[in-house]
Amino acid sequence: MDGVRRIVAVLLACTACATFSAAGTPDDGAQVDGGSDAGSNPGSDSASDEAARERVVFLTQTQVNPNFGGFDGATERCNTAAKNGNGFVRGKAFVAWVSDATHVPQNSFVHGTKRYYLPDDAGTTVANDWTELTSGTLRAPINVFEDGSRAAATPDAWTGTTANGTATTIDCSHWTVVDAGAVKGTRGAATSITQAWSNEDADNCDTNHHLYCFEK
Repeated sequence: MDGVRRIVAVLLACTACATFSAAGTPDDGAQVDGGSDAGSNPGSDSASDEAARERVVFLTQTQVNPNFGGFDGATERCNTAAKNGNGFVRGKAFVAWVSDATHVPQNSFVHGTKRYYLPDDAGTTVANDWTELTSGTLRAPINVFEDGSRAAATPDAWTGTTANGTATTIDCSHWTVVDAGAVKGTRGAATSITQAWSNEDADNCDTNHHLYCFEK
């Protein structure tokens, strides 16, 4: 009888050891929770990757009147121009440097951490990153068209936007009118590397100007 009791006691002890081992010590190759992993913040890596690439910038060769339908209409014109552009711009998506009632570049653009450049043969740098782009001083003017040619005159671009990417609120009634009266729209000077590149003056809304297009 004593022998049976000893055998039962040994079996119970072994069962308890096995249970402790299974619960307290992970098997080889089992994942240990370290609190967080690379997937704990989905989208953070992709957002960083999106910012960390170079972006091409151009001036539309075609001028438009200010009744172009706001940010969406201007962006559509940028992408139409890009289809007829050179190898730097074809096949890429663009957004227009235009502010209206619902869009401003400061909020709607990716803040790139790499350079912005022109589609000319040299790939001339306009700014090294978003911070420099919106600093009020560019490295080169945005006066190159989608086909890589440089504007010969002194072109202007409709913007409704300050050099730091915020709205001036002077935008030809959100880019929906052609009016020679009191309504005006902010334009930028495409030959300038100062803050005037985006906000030089305001013109009557019966004038035609170019658009700035930035790779999305």
